[in-house]
Amino acid sequence: MTLTRDTTAAAAAVQVRILRALPPWRKLALAAHMQEQTDTIILQTLRHTYPHASPRELRRRLFDRKLGPARALVVYGPLDDWIAS
Repeated sequence: MTLTRDTTAAAAAVQVRILRALPPWRKLALAAHMQEQTDTIILQTLRHTYPHASPRELRRRLFDRKLGPARALVVYGPLDDWIAS
């Protein structure tokens, strides 16, 4: 079984073997890089959806996407407080 439809079982096995051989610090670095890339994609989508939003508002909307609106509200306060008037 593979995690994606475009990867053969043999290729997936090689990927797993490589990942298992990496030191923990390298795995963390890869995870951090993937998270940065994900944030970049989400921010690009938000810029398209809210073209007039300030960088501050976009950042707050990113928190909504990452944490969910309810948790983001508790941690960062109301979204309206982040929107420039």
